[in-house]
Amino acid sequence: MDIIFILLILGAGILLLVLAAGLFLPATWIIEKAELIAAPTRDIYPLLYNLREWENWTVWTAEGGALEFEYKGNETGEGAVQEWQSKRINGTLEITTVVENQEIDYVFRIKESNLVVKGTIVLAAADTNYTQVAWRLELEKLAANSPVRRFQAVFIRNYFERAIEESLLSLQSMFAK
Repeated sequence: MDIIFILLILGAGILLLVLAAGLFLPATWIIEKAELIAAPTRDIYPLLYNLREWENWTVWTAEGGALEFEYKGNETGEGAVQEWQSKRINGTLEITTVVENQEIDYVFRIKESNLVVKGTIVLAAADTNYTQVAWRLELEKLAANSPVRRFQAVFIRNYFERAIEESLLSLQSMFAK
């Protein structure tokens, strides 16, 4: 009986320590990545402007057919909405602002966890045949600022960081000569 009591106390102590550590994790984050692509801005922009095209170059849409997509209203430009669902998670991607051949702003919402991520993809012509594509993601402050949500935010950040890197490489490979 003494051993069980000690194990319960030890387990509770570890749980409290983990939860306390969660309070020190950031409640928001920003990811910024860029890649130089061997194509003019006018060739890259249509792939960003049209949400249906995202299925061809982003890694989260190429994850083994696990995601199902539906489009609400326009598929292109401001107000275009892509709804997606899988067995584990559902969400939306909505284009909020467009500056032709220069910038796409969007909001990514994960329904189950009430997470909102704002994204910006900026195109900058490096010369006539190259474009720098800069991608920025920012997690809005968590609605529920609990230690569990903060751990979740860290794991989601890691996922998005990898996804952006791989998506930029995928976009780059579409124009490889």
